[in-house]
Amino acid sequence: MTSSRQRSNTPIPSPQRNPYSIRPVRWTDLQAIRRLRGETARLDMPEGIISNLRPVWTALRGIIPRLGNVWSYVLVSDGEVRAIAQARPRRDSHTWDVVYLAYGRKDRIGSSESRDAMWSALLDAITRTAGRRRATRLFARVPDNADAMIALRDAGYITYGRESLYVAPYHKTARSAAEQPALRRQQGGETWAIHQLYTLTTPKAMQFAEARTSSYWDLPPRDGSRCAYWIGEAHEVTAYARTLSGEHSQLIDLLFRPEAREQLPAFIQRVLAALPAGEGDLVYVRALGHQEELGGVLEALGFSPLIRQSLLVKYTTISVREAVPAFAPVPGLRRVVAGRVPSLSALRFAPIRLWHRITRSPWPRQDGDLPFSPR
Repeated sequence: MTSSRQRSNTPIPSPQRNPYSIRPVRWTDLQAIRRLRGETARLDMPEGIISNLRPVWTALRGIIPRLGNVWSYVLVSDGEVRAIAQARPRRDSHTWDVVYLAYGRKDRIGSSESRDAMWSALLDAITRTAGRRRATRLFARVPDNADAMIALRDAGYITYGRESLYVAPYHKTARSAAEQPALRRQQGGETWAIHQLYTLTTPKAMQFAEARTSSYWDLPPRDGSRCAYWIGEAHEVTAYARTLSGEHSQLIDLLFRPEAREQLPAFIQRVLAALPAGEGDLVYVRALGHQEELGGVLEALGFSPLIRQSLLVKYTTISVREAVPAFAPVPGLRRVVAGRVPSLSALRFAPIRLWHRITRSPWPRQDGDLPFSPR
């Protein structure tokens, strides 16, 4: 029997339109991946920078069993690695994130059309791998005017939202005991109220694309880099912030009710004061497209816009071929259904038939019938 690791190293045939070979990354490809400097695209901003995910190290973690759940595929042409794509599953394993794309120098590979074709073929390979592992969606964040957008479109990715990324250096401020609102740290029993806040403030199209449940808001039990804070009542959260902490950078994601705009600046300041950041560390805040008022609040607090990104999703599908059984009616069932429903008047003949069967002669007849044989 073939192990899962051996199956993962089985080359995936590329579509017929591309004369390339696509396969999972190997140990011998690591040096070639370092030389892919022609064009790169990070599709996990800013989480990839905060978590210090590097393409070569990420590929290495995917090769070593149980070290990292990352899938890296390389495109090989004429025995040389020409492009790479990386993706990783989320905690629920039903959704994946495409995190990195890269290809070699233009003078060695060709035009931008060739680059887009290679990236699209790699993305198709990742989609097939994710679909075999029962993933339903793949996500990617693409900066505006990025070359990767064409390849993602060709691979079937669609836009379901937009976001803006703001950044500012961290400066520690003195805390005041009389500051309002009172900041509470998420403990684990507020997930349903947080999910209600999400459904109330997020457009339906984005909710359908992300398909989040209340368990999404649970914090990983052994992940000290993530925290969450909120204000409001236990049954009604007014504003919510989830943070991701790195070595020298932080990320804040915000949810808030429309009527809580006046409390938003004080809430963000309280969250900034609670971050485990050092002086001068970079703090990123993500503002979604429907959070229009958040950008003005962040600029008033000293943040500057960094990039705008499109949120893309790809729905996986798996073709299943099986014979469709032909409809064949059962004659016996048809006769029973078509027959007459028994009535009380018909039951009075049953004792007579039974008595007739019992009173039959026990001796065989000349025609060879046995005693009590049915007629």
